[in-house]
Amino acid sequence: MKLLHIGWSLAAALVLTTTAAFAPQAQAQIENLPKPIDETVAVTARDALPVFVVPDIDQHVVDQLEAQDAAQGLAPRYAISFDVDITPDTHGTWEQVSESMIVWRLRVR
Repeated sequence: MKLLHIGWSLAAALVLTTTAAFAPQAQAQIENLPKPIDETVAVTARDALPVFVVPDIDQHVVDQLEAQDAAQGLAPRYAISFDVDITPDTHGTWEQVSESMIVWRLRVR
């Protein structure tokens, strides 16, 4: 039992050490992300943009599909596809940012 306790302690120490070692790099990557366009030029605020609401996923159906895939030895899925009819002509907002730049944006929720 003591060996198991030491094993878990060692594992916890490795996780903490690894996390501490990579935390500054992760923070630097987050800080270097480009700012959203509505924070850099005069365009409509994100909250005021049109929103396309993605339909809810039927978790029961997903569970059934996952079980079928697992029975066939397939890898777990990472997404569920569904058809949409969204184009820049029918959804979203176009805005002239400068003489040479037009921006199209649509919020997806």
